[in-house]
Amino acid sequence: MKSHIDRARWTVAVAVGLGLTLVGACDMNKQLLQPQQPGVISPSDVVGVTGAEALRTGALGRFRDWTVGGGNNNQENMVLETGLFTDEYKSGDTFSQRNSWDQRNVQSNDAVVSPAYTTMQQARGGIQDAILALQQYVPGTPSETGQMYFLLGYTEMQLGEFFCNGIALGYTVNGSPNYTQPLTNQAVFTVAGTHFDSALALTTGTDAFSVQIHNAAAIAKARNLVDLGQFTQAAAAVAGVPTNYQFTMTYAQTSQDNDIWIMTTNVRRYTVGDSFDIVNGATNIIKNALPFASAGDPRVPVTGATNNFATKSFDGATAYVGQALWGRDDPNVIVSGIDARLVEAEAKLQAGDIPGMMVILNALRASTQTLGVYKVPVMTALATPGNATDARALFFREKAFWQFGRGIRMGDQRRLIRQYHLTQDNVFPTGVFFKNGTYGTDVNFPVPDVDKSNPNFTGCIDRNA
Repeated sequence: MKSHIDRARWTVAVAVGLGLTLVGACDMNKQLLQPQQPGVISPSDVVGVTGAEALRTGALGRFRDWTVGGGNNNQENMVLETGLFTDEYKSGDTFSQRNSWDQRNVQSNDAVVSPAYTTMQQARGGIQDAILALQQYVPGTPSETGQMYFLLGYTEMQLGEFFCNGIALGYTVNGSPNYTQPLTNQAVFTVAGTHFDSALALTTGTDAFSVQIHNAAAIAKARNLVDLGQFTQAAAAVAGVPTNYQFTMTYAQTSQDNDIWIMTTNVRRYTVGDSFDIVNGATNIIKNALPFASAGDPRVPVTGATNNFATKSFDGATAYVGQALWGRDDPNVIVSGIDARLVEAEAKLQAGDIPGMMVILNALRASTQTLGVYKVPVMTALATPGNATDARALFFREKAFWQFGRGIRMGDQRRLIRQYHLTQDNVFPTGVFFKNGTYGTDVNFPVPDVDKSNPNFTGCIDRNA
């Protein structure tokens, strides 16, 4: 895992929008950075305050690359890939890899997953370089270091949510790789948790930036605690986060587009998922899939319809349903106060307090909420489910619609197996696959073979949820 920063990564227009308590998301200044010499720059060549800040900017750019800014119409990021693996999107493409993700039958030598995984691991290295430089040269601004620890923990948390057991978390130190043993996902979440704790400890100031990063780290820590099954602690972690807070990554047409827009609206390789599709002219019900395309839910606005073939996807055969949440340079939410409330609602569910869960869910629906720049209108209140099974189903449906397209759905589906004791064929899309055959049984992505450069790694420990 390289910790060097190549020239392309230095051409960054990074703007992290941070929602304040009573206003919408605000953006940090966009920064454009070029190295003095072309090619590859070692962190040891970057010294002083300016160099440390440059590494921080580069780390923000690397983080954006693996979330929803990186990639193009031939190479997307892991957030999008997991959306296709779950029920959020389905493949409107001819690429065998994208069809295999959609079918849940992924190989460890997948040529598109490998670079997306590597981008996440390289982001970890770049963030770690920035942390070391900030600690050495900018010790008077601990909140900036806290911001980096938040990005580091978040990247590690999502590695654990996306991939099989067996992830190594090494770094390159002074140009030499520091190979580590593969870890279980629980161990990865534990490592991520220590970094969220560092972020929180470094952002105790009362200035706006410190408060903003502290809120982001609190939400991420809570999500990580949920991954670990610590629901009461998770709810406590977000108790002070306002509902209208959001931390977003922003884009500019002059530098880098929102990759969701690229893969959906621009090239139509992804189409919004549904609870049914059309196979040989007949309706095929997809077991477990949510009707994102056909529900008419204002949290996932769409164009087109699953059974309307007037507009087709890239493959020329699949009906195209476009998402209307993100335009070419619209921001993407990383964490939000809505996430905080959903953590609290799940803690109520876990405690058997279904009425308490419904108070939280209906409070979200009772007010206009903001997702990036998109305004979700007030929605009708939901009736209280009569039993725990129905309450669980309703909660995860609400969660899926609030958090659509943000890389959270896959972790939730894995938790339904791991924590709620469902089987994969009662969680993930199952049955006839619309591009021939049937859905597979994968519940995660395998760590790619590219990691076999680490002599300690020989493949996934297991493919369990």
